[in-house]
Amino acid sequence: MDNRIQTLLQKVKQERDKPADEPDSNAPDIGSDFSLFQVLGVENDEVKHSRWIGYLLNPAANHGHGSAFLDLFLQRLNLTCFDAAKVSVHLEKTVGESRRRMDIFITDGMHRIIIENKIWAFDQEKQLADYFTYGQADLQQGASLTLLYLTLEGSDPAWHSLGTAASATRLHSHLKTVSYRKFIYPWVCQCLTDLQKRNGFDPVLYSLFQYRITLENLLSMNTASPDNQLKQLLLTPEYTAAAFEIHRQFATIKKQYLSAFWESVAEKARPALKDAQWQVEFYKSESYTCLTLRRDSLPAIGLCFDDLCEQSQWGGYYGIICNKKLIAADYVDKIADLLKRSDEYFLEGGKDGPYLGWQSFPSGLRFTTPQSWQQLIEQYPARQTQGEEFILRLASRYQVFIERLALG
Repeated sequence: MDNRIQTLLQKVKQERDKPADEPDSNAPDIGSDFSLFQVLGVENDEVKHSRWIGYLLNPAANHGHGSAFLDLFLQRLNLTCFDAAKVSVHLEKTVGESRRRMDIFITDGMHRIIIENKIWAFDQEKQLADYFTYGQADLQQGASLTLLYLTLEGSDPAWHSLGTAASATRLHSHLKTVSYRKFIYPWVCQCLTDLQKRNGFDPVLYSLFQYRITLENLLSMNTASPDNQLKQLLLTPEYTAAAFEIHRQFATIKKQYLSAFWESVAEKARPALKDAQWQVEFYKSESYTCLTLRRDSLPAIGLCFDDLCEQSQWGGYYGIICNKKLIAADYVDKIADLLKRSDEYFLEGGKDGPYLGWQSFPSGLRFTTPQSWQQLIEQYPARQTQGEEFILRLASRYQVFIERLALG
């Protein structure tokens, strides 16, 4: 092993093992660098951020502060038209025939705010256009619609998310691009200041303080955090080449390790699947790794493992492979019709036809954090069993879908 790589690994371990700094005397007595969000490995999970933000904005939530957080949020947007007493907040609200799920939807029965939260995920085709179409439907005269596009630094949405040129033009008059750095972080600080003026114990104050630390780490604002100290170490000329080599090697190792893991899971599940007349095929190449389950000539259900160890919104995903190039067109039409009439599944569109909306793997089978990766290695047999149970459960669920397809 290159001595520089070995030295760098030792230094990284030393930085990680350093004891925490003394708590901030002006902050709640929980330690100035403690964040439950970080401990749970969800700092980069935009779904968890959306849920937390939506919780704070919901006057009916059990945080006990009514519309206080919502009022501060609306003030920052200069939206004075909302009636806070009538506001309802919906998370992952399903939208129209596309069955997309908007992150946060806020309405007082007349005015509407749609929040699309993007941390690392990419924009989808016509995503904002579909949200805009939904938001405008049945909008009363004099009512307002605000489409908030939230990113870390206030980036603009991708052009393909806006739909046609005509729809993009209409959408832009309702679109506001906001950032975690200049909008969410100051809002959280404002909420903290407001709560600190009140007397007595308040668990929300502690949670908000931890969330502020989470945002500081996410936005690299806390120079004393272990992550930022590591960044400075890795950017030192002496270790930059070694850091790149570790990254390159580890990316390859992770793919190889996960490929071997899921291949062993497939072999464990194969006897039970064979008894149920399932054909199981495992594919791996330089570009992708996946498993397919097929019965007779029906469309296969596919499991893609390529994102299971990456910081993405999916972390592995699965769904019915319904490509018109591979199966009969009448199956495609039947599946599309069934999905449109079903609340259990959601339909997505693609250039090769509709397919069962891809859904992410269970959290226990998503190895996107150092902690989860370490658990995979330390608890390999248990994770194998969990993977086998997941595949068998998925096959059973698909069997029900096939039966409904035949009846349709």
